[in-house]
Amino acid sequence: MQHPKLGFEGAPRFNPVIDERLIAEKKITALPDRYTNVQPTIIEQKEQIVPTIVGPAVRSEVPEIDPLIVKEYKWLNNLKHLLDKPELDIEDYISWGAYHASKQMPFNNMKTTVTLMPLFLECAHSIAVIKHSMNVISDTIQLLNPGQVPVITMDQPLFAIAKSIQWNFPNTHGEDKFVIMSGGLHIEMAAFKTLGNWLECTGWTTAICTAEIATSGVTDSFIKVTHLSRTWLKTTCNLYKPCTQQLAVVSSS
Repeated sequence: MQHPKLGFEGAPRFNPVIDERLIAEKKITALPDRYTNVQPTIIEQKEQIVPTIVGPAVRSEVPEIDPLIVKEYKWLNNLKHLLDKPELDIEDYISWGAYHASKQMPFNNMKTTVTLMPLFLECAHSIAVIKHSMNVISDTIQLLNPGQVPVITMDQPLFAIAKSIQWNFPNTHGEDKFVIMSGGLHIEMAAFKTLGNWLECTGWTTAICTAEIATSGVTDSFIKVTHLSRTWLKTTCNLYKPCTQQLAVVSSS
């Protein structure tokens, strides 16, 4: 995949030929067996054993003023300013994504050049296909940038399968061989669910209902993050203003 720009149209690529002797023939050369042959894979144990973390979980050296952290504080300050306004304007952006998108410089990129390999007949959410995909990605990364640890982003169901593969095949697919990330949506949902676990059984639901901000069912959906956009908008807008005083009175009583 290439992302050409106006100043750089991308590196020229030629059609790869697996067997040079078949150039003159009018047929598609078969892909190598290492790509097309999905080896059967099973995990015997149903209960997964999560290995302990070895070494520090955070960076040992962090700059005193990280530019990325400064940008996050700018968004938080902007959010605090907007929550104090009686009415929002059309160019007021509350969410994290909309705020940072508004700060980006406009650019005009050319159409992305993409090469899509043939799909497999096997089920995509099977252990065998996920493990096979990890092998193909690893081979590709080692060809383009030898020594680099592959970083793979997956949706939550596939992420769970990939982590299970890492825990059951640590020698070949361990956490030191691959970095598996969940998608941005699922990372945000997991963060809100963690906050919901902290707020559960604290009287927060009763306070929201008594303040007439939302019903008990809707408030419970906030804790369980049934609807991400609704949870985000309600918790950032309705809970900070203008009902802050009502919540304080209800919580103290």
